[in-house]
Amino acid sequence: MRVRDHTFLYVIILTILSGCSTPEERAKARQYRIEMEQRAAERAAEKARRELELLEASFGDTCSSYGYEIGTPQFNQCVATEKRQYMAEIQAEKRARKAEAERKKLARELRERERADERRRRSECLWEDKVYSRRLGCI
Repeated sequence: MRVRDHTFLYVIILTILSGCSTPEERAKARQYRIEMEQRAAERAAEKARRELELLEASFGDTCSSYGYEIGTPQFNQCVATEKRQYMAEIQAEKRARKAEAERKKLARELRERERADERRRRSECLWEDKVYSRRLGCI
């Protein structure tokens, strides 16, 4: 009965608190949240664009240091090759991170299964007869 009383009290408090803002205030708050999320997305896109420009400039610098002249077909091919190699490295890192996460997940699942088996074995040891318990290794 006491748990019910507390639950009823919580329901009443939540009902009172939820009525503290008007629909207009909630709509303004929702609109503000949406605008903030859009601004954050725009900032992230701008940052990514700047990083890409810097990367492309670094590819050009790398190819210039190899001795290619800017604007020649060989220079453009060098820049394209550098981009491909960079993207391949990024993809390899992503695959490695994904494989590591999968390995950790499988190890965690194996540990959980082993713990469950151990708990089950101990539970059987508590309830089975002594001869069976010896066979299980409980005694």
